[in-house]
Amino acid sequence: MVANIQNFDVIITNTETQALLLENELIKQHKPRYNILLKDSKSYPYIYITNDKHPRVSFYRGTKNKNYQFFGPYPSAHVVRDSLNLLKKFLKLGNVLMLLIAQGHDRV
Repeated sequence: MVANIQNFDVIITNTETQALLLENELIKQHKPRYNILLKDSKSYPYIYITNDKHPRVSFYRGTKNKNYQFFGPYPSAHVVRDSLNLLKKFLKLGNVLMLLIAQGHDRV
């Protein structure tokens, strides 16, 4: 496999999140022959908040909806689900109240 390498680039990012996003984008763009991690075309998972009258906070993977607010990417779906469960457990709030707090409302 090493004998097939013609050249490679090193790209420095400021954060791990930027590196994950860049890696995902480059894999989808170049479709490397020996890629084993994202070969199934899965994208990184996110937490999202809808902008509905009664907003939801939930797990998301795929093409982003412009009407939602996204947080992530996360390294695995397990991490997203754990984060959502911790938010709900410790804050003991419904999804609408979680959104109001995230938006910085003083009176809930």
